[in-house]
Amino acid sequence: MSKFVLRNAFVCLLAATIFSADAMAAFTLPYAQPVASKQLEYSEKLTKKEVEAFLGRKMTSMEKLGFRLNKKKFVALTNYTMGMAAPAADSDRTNGWAIAGFVTSFFIGPLGLIFSIIALGQIKRNGGRGYGLAIAGLVLGIIGTLGLIFLL
Repeated sequence: MSKFVLRNAFVCLLAATIFSADAMAAFTLPYAQPVASKQLEYSEKLTKKEVEAFLGRKMTSMEKLGFRLNKKKFVALTNYTMGMAAPAADSDRTNGWAIAGFVTSFFIGPLGLIFSIIALGQIKRNGGRGYGLAIAGLVLGIIGTLGLIFLL
């Protein structure tokens, strides 16, 4: 993760802590990419050394300031910039495109193939359930499409 992303994130934290929570809404981090599979857990006893071990490097002065001012917001913002702040509800639900791709593959092969490809892309990007359904829809869609080609 670039220093620019983390620096901007901690400027947001500093602005929100010093001024107000509304100041944080002025800043966005659309370029944050998932880079880790673990998440920093918040606790009152969280130390600077634990955060540095999690980050794999020493904290910058801006990060230290944000950590001292508000640990809870610091942890939430760190997890957000690491791309790990996905809502739990998204990972508990089966991807709708995967279901549609699987069901549609039985009747209209090419359409089921397209839906299954969309589902695989979303599952890879956002996580969630339905990978098996998407693969099954993909296989059935390929078979249906080939059958349609040979039939015509």
